Amino acid sequence: MKRKVSSCSIDSEREREATAPNSSVRKLGLVSSPRSPSPLLLPSPSPRPPPPPPPPPSLPPSLKGAIPTAIKSLDRLRILRLGHSSISGIPSEIGSLSCLQTLDLLQCNKIQALPELPSSLTCLRVSSEWMKALPDLKDLVKLEEMCLGDKDPKKLICPSTRMKPKSRSRDLLVVRIVLPKLKMLELSHSRIGELKLRHDSLSCTHLKKLVLSGVNLEVVPELPSSLSVLSIRCCSSLRQLPAVHHLGKLSELNLIQSAVEEIKGLQGLIALEILYVAHCEIRNLDGLGQLRALRSLILSDCDSLGRFPDISNLKMLNVLVVQRCRMIPDVEGLME
Repeated sequence: MKRKVSSCSIDSEREREATAPNSSVRKLGLVSSPRSPSPLLLPSPSPRPPPPPPPPPSLPPSLKGAIPTAIKSLDRLRILRLGHSSISGIPSEIGSLSCLQTLDLLQCNKIQALPELPSSLTCLRVSSEWMKALPDLKDLVKLEEMCLGDKDPKKLICPSTRMKPKSRSRDLLVVRIVLPKLKMLELSHSRIGELKLRHDSLSCTHLKKLVLSGVNLEVVPELPSSLSVLSIRCCSSLRQLPAVHHLGKLSELNLIQSAVEEIKGLQGLIALEILYVAHCEIRNLDGLGQLRALRSLILSDCDSLGRFPDISNLKMLNVLVVQRCRMIPDVEGLME
């Protein structure tokens, strides 16, 4: 019995390119001359070039300098968004804003450090190319969403370029994030060498989405069982993931431009619907054939992956893409 797959793309390394021959056509106008009995063929006048486009509107000047200490008088402030600006400092008085819930400082690339933040925060988003130290998080027990980085997370993904591990810095950080209400965490800091999401009996028991980026990240000892989305991006030093067999709620797994060689416990991801692996050093996908809930499987530019498991049991699969994986000779289970 033939398998039904809604979308299937298997690209070989050799792709043919078809080019059409160039052709040019020149228009001629027929003009009669009083001095000549025969008509003359002359080029028709060329059309006038279109007028130049109007200049783009000038952008308003960006915020600059440090935030005034008078911000402490805004004692009812709940949301503060200053992202994509040139502010260079946050005063310690911000810690007195007991009603502040959202602080957004994405791409404020002149900020070097943050003061003590109010414990009322539920959303914290900060990224700066000059960030030298991570903020103190121990009192932010109400945080539900957090994005921290020294780069813009969206600019870390470069699918066309394979990243090579950089020389390891001597001042890498071991970061512990144990926030009981945290639901979403995006971490893209180049100074983090190890990330711990558990400390003694405390852990991130409500964490649903985890996105990790960082060329120096080498160790992630354990992942919380509450995860539903896990993305590992541009982690060129992270060669081993912790076992994932206990992630029974995980529905989406993305490995992009990472040095991970194996996904231990893959067969335990009974709720997994999306698996996307690209530009990785992955060597096998043992257990893939047992992921009966899988709907989308995309493998791209995985040159170390030499064996593809039998997928005949993946009855829910409707998207299958295998491209530029040079060591994979064929895909078993498509015709069963």
